[in-house]
Amino acid sequence: MLPCKTKPLVYACSGCTRAGRLSHDVAMGLMNDNVANVGCLPALALGFESEKERAARCPVLVLDGCEQKCGLVAFQQLQLNVKWHVDLNQLCPSHDHESVDYSLTELYAVMAHLNRLIAQQAQ
Repeated sequence: MLPCKTKPLVYACSGCTRAGRLSHDVAMGLMNDNVANVGCLPALALGFESEKERAARCPVLVLDGCEQKCGLVAFQQLQLNVKWHVDLNQLCPSHDHESVDYSLTELYAVMAHLNRLIAQQAQ
């Protein structure tokens, strides 16, 4: 296995909540901006060895979208380290519990927050 590059590995919720959708889109944005790589949370939760090995080699950012915290729980059950855990439901709470839409303002605010978080590691 190759060593982890300096970029963190992001595991994002892809759940049905607004924040779950936001976490997935934020992860894709971090990857597209070449700030992070993206891991596969379902593969990790199912115990795929290659995904567990990958997660064990890299600084990990887990983005969860609700109080269930499925991403964090998967890492805890596998006894893998998480460098950062962000619950987007708390970071960007919504009073409209029926909507799965989020604003571009929320997307940009979360991206800026995570870019700062990751940049602090590089220093």
